[in-house]
Amino acid sequence: MDFSAAQAALQGAAAKGKKKGIETENKQVQAAEKAVQDVRARLDLIPEKVTVDVIRPYNYTKRTVQLTSTIQVQFRVSDSLSRQRAELVPINEEKHKEYTILENVKGEDTEGVQEIGKVIDPEEFMTSVENAGLQELIEAVRKHVDVLPHKIYEEAAGREGSGDLDGAGEGYLRFLEMMPKPDSPECAHAQQFLAEQFDIKAVVATGQ
Repeated sequence: MDFSAAQAALQGAAAKGKKKGIETENKQVQAAEKAVQDVRARLDLIPEKVTVDVIRPYNYTKRTVQLTSTIQVQFRVSDSLSRQRAELVPINEEKHKEYTILENVKGEDTEGVQEIGKVIDPEEFMTSVENAGLQELIEAVRKHVDVLPHKIYEEAAGREGSGDLDGAGEGYLRFLEMMPKPDSPECAHAQQFLAEQFDIKAVVATGQ
């Protein structure tokens, strides 16, 4: 606006033909023009757009989940011949699981927080513990069953020694039905006893 006013004043002085006035107004025009150039130079240094980070608080959810599953079972091996019952064998399986879940975390979180964690299905967790307990139970039963033939043989041998031939014969028959090694000395003795006392040709039921 100063530059335009100076130009108008210069044109007025020129129209009147005042030489001194023209010179003065011309200096005013030059000064105003320089001021405009300086302002434009400063304007060019001002960025057209300025990016400003806007940080606003928000809420996300943090959950700590604890799962505990316990399986308790017990079994007992009973001998129907001697009517002896072994002690109860307990099987305990326990599993703990703790995990943390972060939910509703924004992708532009300035602290670098990220959404983590996955909800574990309690039923699947329980099933995994049940499977582990079942496997432990099977192994424990197998160990007890593996020694049964030897216990039955010892019981039958004891009955043979005490003169209970019928009881010994029944025990040896049961032993041969369960014994997985047909060429063992125990099998040979049981077969010989049954053949001599009862004229029974007993064979070992291999594969049972």
